[in-house]
Amino acid sequence: MGNENSFGEKLPYITKAQEQYLMDREESKKYSNPFRNHLQLIEKWKKELESPEASWDLAALIASGKQFPYPFPVRKDGVLKMETRYKIPDNELLIGFKTFQLLISFYSFCGAYTFVKWKDTVRCKEYFYLAAYCEEKLCHWPQEDKYLTTMYAVSLKAIEKFIMAVIADAEDSFVHTLGDILMLPEHNIEKQRYINPIGKATIFLAYGDDKEARRHAKQLLTLEEKAKKRPKTWLHYARGLMAVLDRDAEGVNTALYNYVSCLRGTGEPIQYEAPDLLANYAIFLAKMAVRRDLEVTIDTIDCPRELMQTVLMDYSHLDLPRPKYGFPWEK
Repeated sequence: MGNENSFGEKLPYITKAQEQYLMDREESKKYSNPFRNHLQLIEKWKKELESPEASWDLAALIASGKQFPYPFPVRKDGVLKMETRYKIPDNELLIGFKTFQLLISFYSFCGAYTFVKWKDTVRCKEYFYLAAYCEEKLCHWPQEDKYLTTMYAVSLKAIEKFIMAVIADAEDSFVHTLGDILMLPEHNIEKQRYINPIGKATIFLAYGDDKEARRHAKQLLTLEEKAKKRPKTWLHYARGLMAVLDRDAEGVNTALYNYVSCLRGTGEPIQYEAPDLLANYAIFLAKMAVRRDLEVTIDTIDCPRELMQTVLMDYSHLDLPRPKYGFPWEK
């Protein structure tokens, strides 16, 4: 069947938008290679970790007396004036916390770009592992924010970082550590009606806990079938989860085709908008299917066969970012 759905519709290996984005660009100040830019940003922010302040928690920041002023527009007597106000201290004002937030984004991009540009599977997985590692460290940062504005660090909203750990073939112990942290109940309130079943179905499927995975996948499928304004990608993801659990190869391939097709949209270039390079949720589903000996037929630039395979990886050689003076919980 290849890159076709059950109706024989073709799915191009690469879209025009993806192809155009990956074209070699003029190396200038205005147009520069996005991969090189991200590497420079990684090095820039890793230097921030050499500061003693990079090891601070919120209590240390408050004790320091540092303030963070910002201009705030206020209208008085019909005249708009700028008034100085001060930010309420929270973890996002911490150098270390902010650095790990940004590194997650940079590593995620480099992983996707490394594969789609050069087909370097090993380097792609290394960057994905680094992104997942940074997420795990971010989750450990002491959460002393009484306004709960930074609680998302430990949340199923970060499920894609867990997926990156799975795609990277990280050690089971690391995958379970990250998954267990993201599912901590005190940080995942019930009103997150879509986020919770997406995250839990994904994590339990990766754990091999089919009973729990099926329970949450059914919940997600019911929600998505009733939703009117949700992106259809999530409906296809829910169907893909159920197909993997049912060992339904045709259902898996249909879900993968439809997910990638929806994610791509028209596939035409949009000015000032970068296309999705890798469909991580689709790759995860495909990887879970391959582990269950199901035949997966899709093979596109954004859902490639190379990343579906489970391979023994060794990440002991990686330069894992950490504050020079230690993480705050190590003191």
